[in-house]
Amino acid sequence: MANLTETATWTAGVYQIETSDPVLGGPSGISNQQAKDLANRTAYLKEQLESNLDMDAAAAGVLGVKFGGTGRDTLTAGSYLTGDGTGGVVLKTAAEVMADLKVIPYFTSVPSTNVAPVVHVVGLGELWWTETAYFTGYRSPKCGRLEYGWTPSPLPFQVSAVGGTWTTAAHAGLIARFQESGLVVPLASWKAGEYMIADMGSGNWKAPDMRDMFLRFTGTDADTANARLLGSKQLDDYKSHNHPILQSVGAQSGTPQQVINTSGAITGGATSNSGGAETRSVNMALNPVIIL
Repeated sequence: MANLTETATWTAGVYQIETSDPVLGGPSGISNQQAKDLANRTAYLKEQLESNLDMDAAAAGVLGVKFGGTGRDTLTAGSYLTGDGTGGVVLKTAAEVMADLKVIPYFTSVPSTNVAPVVHVVGLGELWWTETAYFTGYRSPKCGRLEYGWTPSPLPFQVSAVGGTWTTAAHAGLIARFQESGLVVPLASWKAGEYMIADMGSGNWKAPDMRDMFLRFTGTDADTANARLLGSKQLDDYKSHNHPILQSVGAQSGTPQQVINTSGAITGGATSNSGGAETRSVNMALNPVIIL
């Protein structure tokens, strides 16, 4: 008994045996035509698979991407395949995919490279990719903003503004923000109450100390008529004034009195001290913090 001879060709159709066909076997017998058509098709498909598919890899479950119809053997880690709009595929980075989708990617730590214009990092919130003369990397668009802290210690996106030392290793973006704004003074000129930092050398910076300070917007110094500098400190003071004396009084035994002579000058006496150690309005205490 012989087997049908198979040809690896795609037969356009499978022959239908008609009622008028005689039963005839053999290589060209009509009774074998249907089986022969199907056998040819099967051989053709097998040949195509074997020439375009790594059968060993397929059997081992490690079939290369190229043989999945993408035209690529491998994919770079962190890359994505997307449609190119013409029926094909194109390789894109995570940043490009996020830009296409117009979504903010989510991370648990700050990325060290530009993966998207804007990212969200757990604990720090929204960060923008920034490139300046002093800094390249991600930081908050509100970086450097002084805020009222309502917690005993700073939140993850804040740092205390109570003096001390910042390092470029920990706060590069924040230090750069002060440099970009011109809020840097020599170390010998640094003083508490000014919104300034000072270079201590070796990557260390003296941080602002904003404790016991009221905040006021820039404008004109009423005493000097000069413009108030950004971040500068102004000491407390009373506005110039006087206290008119409505009538003269004489001295009484044992009681200090102000006495006015005939020319109107005060010749002696003083009032008692009154008040506390500073001039202030009603206030509430909060912690000074800066956004990272």
